Order: sequence, then structure tokens, then C-alpha cells
Amino acid sequence: MKKLLMFISLPFLAVSCMVDRGDEIHRTEESVTVYTAGLFYDFAYSSATLLDDALELDAYLKLTEQERLDPIYDGLRSRLKHYDENTFVLDDSKVFSVDGMSLTDEGSIWTIKIESGYDYMYNRYECYKDDGAIIVWTITCTGTDSWEVKSGDESAVELDASYTRTRADIPDDYAYRGSGYDYQASLSGSVAEDSSGMSGIFSADDFRYFYDESELDWWEGMENAPAGLYVRTFTVTFRLDMYKWGVPRDWCIQYTTADGTDYLTSVDSNLPLD
Repeated sequence: MKKLLMFISLPFLAVSCMVDRGDEIHRTEESVTVYTAGLFYDFAYSSATLLDDALELDAYLKLTEQERLDPIYDGLRSRLKHYDENTFVLDDSKVFSVDGMSLTDEGSIWTIKIESGYDYMYNRYECYKDDGAIIVWTITCTGTDSWEVKSGDESAVELDASYTRTRADIPDDYAYRGSGYDYQASLSGSVAEDSSGMSGIFSADDFRYFYDESELDWWEGMENAPAGLYVRTFTVTFRLDMYKWGVPRDWCIQYTTADGTDYLTSVDSNLPLD
């Protein structure tokens, strides 16, 4: 088993829809684990962060104008642009269409559009062409504290995730960023066959995206400093099965716990590139 430590503060990994490219990327344990990690962060992990962004925005929109001026919302306001009654842009990259509905109302649907040319995630995948396409995520409230998150289509990378949430146990005098909720999810998806015949199917039944107390203490000595800080982390068992012209070829499993991330894969140095 190969052990790698992954941190959520790192930039998204630059990977493509192709696992093999002849002399450019070899069929090695490293290439397959890097590909699997990139797929997880760009799609599975992103589904959690986008859902949390959406629910934080939804809670903010329910406030009165006066309540929104509370300093606790300074961070969100600095990231948010309001274009019209139903359109909001977060971080200059994520366009939320809320359609006049709260995301906690059963049956409500929000969309999030991201231009593929923006350096966010999808422009790194070969199967997304540089044609000015817009990648669309949809979030549907399926019941009390539960949502379905979808992205992509069968021509590229497709994701379908089912989420539930619970209020995080964060002390009142601790700081945190985000909605203040923990999430659990099961997800599945596919990678469309590319020009080299490579395709994939991925899944995870135990994805958790939650708050954990940070060991950092940079605020000590500051006036009105919080007692501590809670930050986002996650655990997951994420499996990717890879195919060549529809025939099973390789597999890779990402195990992420509080101790870091391990990868187990069928690939070893004795396997041919083709």
C-alpha cells in the first residue's frame, strides 16, 4: 500500500480524463493514484463544498437587511455579488440561481454554473472541450436536511450524490467558516470513454465532510480573539474502477482517515502500458 498525506488546502490536482498517454503518462501506481485523487477532489469533494456554500448563502438570504450587517457575515459579504433577485455570484466563479426558493424547502432546486474556461476545476479535464461550455451543478432538496447534488453528463464526468446534514458541535466562543453543519453522503459517477479508450466508474458510500478543532493558535493575544477555531476535514473510502475499450483494466481505492490518506491499487511496475 502506498501512503500519501493529502491536505484540503492544496490546490486542485492537475489531472486529465486520460490515465495513459503513451510516453507522457505511464501506467504506474503513481499515475493512477494521482488520477484518483484528482477525480475525488474535483468532483466528490467539490460537491460537498458547493452544497455548503449554497446552504450558507440560503441562510444569509433569509436574514433581514439589518441582520446581514452583523460582522459575523463580513466574510461572506466580501465574497458575494448580487446580480438580480435570483442570481448571486460567489468567489467570482460560482453563479447561483435560486429561483426565489429556499434550498431547505422540499422540492426546491438551485443551480450553480461554472464556466469551463475559469481556472477552477473542469478546464483540466481533456473531455471538457474549450468551446466556452458552462458546467452546471444542480442541488435538489429531497426532504428535511437532505439533498441530491448532481453534476456533468454522460459525455464527460457525471456525479450523483445524496447528502444529509446535522448541526456541528462547535462551542459558541469558537470561530468557524461555512454553514456550521456536518455532512454525510453516498455518491457515484462515471468518466466517459476518451480517445484512448479509457473510462471509469467511481463510488463512495461513507463520505463525511465535517468540522474538527484546529491545533493552530495564531489568534492568541489578539483583541476579542476566539477561544479556538474549527476547520473542515473529511473521511472517505473512494473507489475508482478503470476500463480500456469497455474491458476492466485497473482499480484504485482512496482511504482517508484522521491519520491521512492511503491508496491501494491493482497497478504495479510489471504491467504493460497498453
